[in-house]
Amino acid sequence: MMKKNSVKQNYIFNTLYQIFSMVIPFFMIPYISRVLGPENIGAYGYAASIVSGFALVGSMGVKLYGQREIAYVQDDKKKRSKKFWEIFALRAITSVLSFTIFFILFILRQNQYTILFIILNLELLTNIFDISWFFQGMEEFKKITIRNSLIKIISIIPIFVFVRTSNDLIPYVAIYAISNLVGSLSLWPFLPKYVERIKLNRMKILHHLKPTFLLFLPQAAAQVYTVLDTTMLGALISNKAEVGYYEQAQKMINLLIAIIISLSTVMMPKIANCISKKSNKINYYMEKSFEAIFMLALPIVFGLIACANSFVPLFFGEGFDKTAILLQIMAVVLLFVGLASIVGIQYLIPSRRQNQYTVSVVVAAVVNIIFNSIFIPICGSLGAAMGTVIAEGVGIVIQLFIVRKDLNIKKMLGVSVKYFVAAVIMFATCELLNLLNVPPVAKVVLQILIGSILYVVLLALFRAKLFIETLQHVWKKVRR
Repeated sequence: MMKKNSVKQNYIFNTLYQIFSMVIPFFMIPYISRVLGPENIGAYGYAASIVSGFALVGSMGVKLYGQREIAYVQDDKKKRSKKFWEIFALRAITSVLSFTIFFILFILRQNQYTILFIILNLELLTNIFDISWFFQGMEEFKKITIRNSLIKIISIIPIFVFVRTSNDLIPYVAIYAISNLVGSLSLWPFLPKYVERIKLNRMKILHHLKPTFLLFLPQAAAQVYTVLDTTMLGALISNKAEVGYYEQAQKMINLLIAIIISLSTVMMPKIANCISKKSNKINYYMEKSFEAIFMLALPIVFGLIACANSFVPLFFGEGFDKTAILLQIMAVVLLFVGLASIVGIQYLIPSRRQNQYTVSVVVAAVVNIIFNSIFIPICGSLGAAMGTVIAEGVGIVIQLFIVRKDLNIKKMLGVSVKYFVAAVIMFATCELLNLLNVPPVAKVVLQILIGSILYVVLLALFRAKLFIETLQHVWKKVRR
């Protein structure tokens, strides 16, 4: 039996993986925003949102399904080998079909976005060779983190070399697409250690079609308020700068979401394995997860609202002022998505209750489409932001209602009180710092530094349970 990393180790590695996946592009935002400008970023965001939709169709829910199925059989090499090749083959077939439809609809019919579509088409190829789901199911997050992080860091160099003016949108998109493809291919050399070859006649590819499709539905619905917002903005508003404002705000939100929901990605195979072994630790893991989300998400939500007006002009440059209010509106999404990742991805899916998960996400997606249709023509990017907040709020309320008899929701939500009070006090302090007549850089640094220290001190004074346990764990490691 292979030695497994602990939950803490996996969480650290997965968080680093998510951070590097988002932070490297994130720290390029100030440079890219100033070089390309809102119009080019809006054009890229619009084209990428369409390609992402076809990539999602090609993936057919494999990422969550494959991770879960590999977690069930992670201790049996023959079974996991068979499942891996079957699931990989299914994803390859659906990705090729998706590519064919995309080619006919968007590349053969030439328009102003044709070159962008051709380059971004590499995302569909990346889809086929992405086997990160297998290593996540095996709880091998270290390999994913190290390999992909190095590639992300290396990809920075050609951006500075080839992206120098507003005419360099095509080189930027090409570098982005190629680095993603290389990242997917980089995990294949590790595969022979974990799987063996199987004969084609032993494979039952279609056996996985129905369950992957059932998991595809909620992911497709979730795409509505993560990608379709941008598509609807581009379609309903002629000013592509509105798409650029929203695209930059969404990048920031997605980065923070990736950090917050890293715990769910780690815990999903852990809980799936507990379910397969009928372990009684599920409720314990869920309670800890809820508290972890509150501890991480609440200070980020309130901190983002307080700092947005100072941070956005400094970070994004001139012309992106509207992004500040978008971030303030969308900040609460971080908490909603964090909680939904715990209830939906961490609990309902491993419990094979994806139908209930699907209902919650589909309803939220429909709500998002309705409010986008109403708000976007009137308010532009502000309307898209409001639609997203309402949809995410509806989604988590439905999921909490679904699991009300299985989990002690009142107890799990109750642990938020100390973290909420600490975050509110931190928010009030950061708002007072907004009154200082100092340069923007100094103001943002003071808000982040003083806000973070104050939050930590308050949690220590309040004796917040998970925070104290984390400190004790770190202290033990230091002493050793």
